[in-house]
Amino acid sequence: MAFRFDTVEFLDSEALLGLAKDLDGRASRAQLRAAARYRASFAEWVDHALLKGAGPAHRWVAKTGVLPPLNDHGVLQHRLYDTPNGAMMVRTDFWRKHWTRDKGKLPELRSAFSENKKLILSQRDDHPDRTWNAIEVGQIGSALTTWGTTGLDCDQWDPPALKRLPREGKEKLAKVLAVELHLCWPVQVMLNGGERPIAPICFLYRLWAKVRRPSLVAWEAEHIGFWDTAVKNSSALRAALLRLLYQELAIGEGLDLALLLWDLEKFYDSISLLCLVKLSLKLDYPLELLHLGSLIHISPRVLKASRFFGEVLVPGNGILAGCTQVITFARVALFEVLETAHKVFPNNPIASYVDDLSQRGEGQEKNVHREAVASALHLAQGLHKASFKLSTKSVLVSSSPELGRKIERSLQGLGVKIKFVAAARDLGIDNAGGKRRSVKIQQSRRAKASKRTTRIGRLLKLHRGARKLYTTGAYPQGTWGLVAIGVPPQTIRDLRAQAASVSGVRAQGKCTTTGIALGFGSRKDPAIILRIEQMKERLHLWRSASTSLRQRIAKVWGASLGKMVRGFRWTNITGPMHATMATCFDVGWKPVRPDKFVSPSGALWKLSDKEGASSAHFWDGFANSIELQLWTKASQARLGQGLHTGVDWTVSKKHASKLLKEDMKQHHGLLQTFQASAMWTEST
Repeated sequence: MAFRFDTVEFLDSEALLGLAKDLDGRASRAQLRAAARYRASFAEWVDHALLKGAGPAHRWVAKTGVLPPLNDHGVLQHRLYDTPNGAMMVRTDFWRKHWTRDKGKLPELRSAFSENKKLILSQRDDHPDRTWNAIEVGQIGSALTTWGTTGLDCDQWDPPALKRLPREGKEKLAKVLAVELHLCWPVQVMLNGGERPIAPICFLYRLWAKVRRPSLVAWEAEHIGFWDTAVKNSSALRAALLRLLYQELAIGEGLDLALLLWDLEKFYDSISLLCLVKLSLKLDYPLELLHLGSLIHISPRVLKASRFFGEVLVPGNGILAGCTQVITFARVALFEVLETAHKVFPNNPIASYVDDLSQRGEGQEKNVHREAVASALHLAQGLHKASFKLSTKSVLVSSSPELGRKIERSLQGLGVKIKFVAAARDLGIDNAGGKRRSVKIQQSRRAKASKRTTRIGRLLKLHRGARKLYTTGAYPQGTWGLVAIGVPPQTIRDLRAQAASVSGVRAQGKCTTTGIALGFGSRKDPAIILRIEQMKERLHLWRSASTSLRQRIAKVWGASLGKMVRGFRWTNITGPMHATMATCFDVGWKPVRPDKFVSPSGALWKLSDKEGASSAHFWDGFANSIELQLWTKASQARLGQGLHTGVDWTVSKKHASKLLKEDMKQHHGLLQTFQASAMWTEST
């Protein structure tokens, strides 16, 4: 280094200037080479990240990845720690308080298990014909096909490896799963660990529970309460839609209403195992499923964060969210409380979706206030008696702020903590009490999806296959729940522009309709998909409605139809019913009745109560009319003459496919540029 300084010392200013320029040039070229190497390595990573389910690519565009390592120091659960092991001690102490609440009841719980085992054995002696059939190889094969490529469970069983077992291996596995004979599990299975809230339960138990699930489904068919909306052919979205519909009808009929949304704090961890066993026996729960499932939930638990583990904990309460039977156990735990509440207050019905409870009251304001307070207090007391704790997140919405605040003050005076809000989050959907259309949560989802789409665009420059990240990631994220209260034209335009930006047609000034058709297919246009989804969900509500509910829908439908014809129809949207009317009018259809629609051509469509050929024809006609409207609008743009009748892409797609096979990517891009009318010249 001294030699270099000595050398520079004898250079004149002109030589130094030349040396500086030379060094700058070398540095610039080095940066360009480094950037080129980075682009090449990044492109190679993109190629691998898009394979199979494209998990790494999805995590990159969503800005999520593996969990960060456990910090050496910090604050956790309001306590300081200075080592990773210290952090695990804090976590263990925190969950010990929750899981050992009923530690004093462990002897009684073990006694209940013993009695249950005796009952099973006595029934076998009295009714040998009721003994469960041995598990067959075919049942194991069917159960294994439902598993994807997952990580190892805490017993280190590898599902993909088990799928590849020969018949002899599956026969051995079937013998291992014959646990009903001995009514116990191998000790290796009786250990559960993992970061909350989902516990990686041992695979052997999960496989057995999946094989025996038909018995559980048969029991549920006979014992699920009418208030339970987490059932077959339902979803959180449909449960939220039903709540919105009831509110919409009440407002349409001129009634006041209040909807109380109860949130239970650490629901699964609060369930009393002793009470669960007793309630299950009352409801004739399958004894073998109850006994062997309960053994898993009372088995030791180990917390895991990064590469560190906590102490072994023996729980006295709480069930594990990773269990196949957990939803059914949750139903059993709440069954008695909800059944009693319905009997005492039939005019304030409760709807449950696992642990999300809603309590609805409608009528005259004075009566709504009185019954809402009384029924809420009764429910809160019943939940407390069953060892559940109401969360401070519990809220209520109402038809008027005055009614909502009045109920809030009355309940808080009785020791029930609940907060009145103008709009709440109900099963992931905005709920404003049926008086207006709230879109706060929707806007948040769309904003996140927009950022995700921008990152997808970066990958699309390197690999055209990155388009699938939009259809399987950004689009579902940004549009989930939009169908609850409809998608207005401006939102449709924003979503279409977003889709066109990652369609693979990179030229500026392209036709949006053409870009989406080239990249995803004309029937995959958000303007078509979202409107059909909205219509299908509303039709599901109609088909599953009782006779009395249909009469209410038809009455309010007829009274509201006139308001929807006007241009500012979206300002009158209060729920899924009005949203359906507005959607139909937007695309030129007339919603005569909840099950009758007139197409733009004047054809009358009457939908049946079951999905069939007639329904398929209706959806095809509905989609076709929207598609033609889109192409008609596209035909009004530059060089769009003739598009109003639609586009046949057969020859164009074959030519584009040939160009790609011959690795003529530039020609392929130029072809798409011409197709999307994105080549602007001075002569035009």
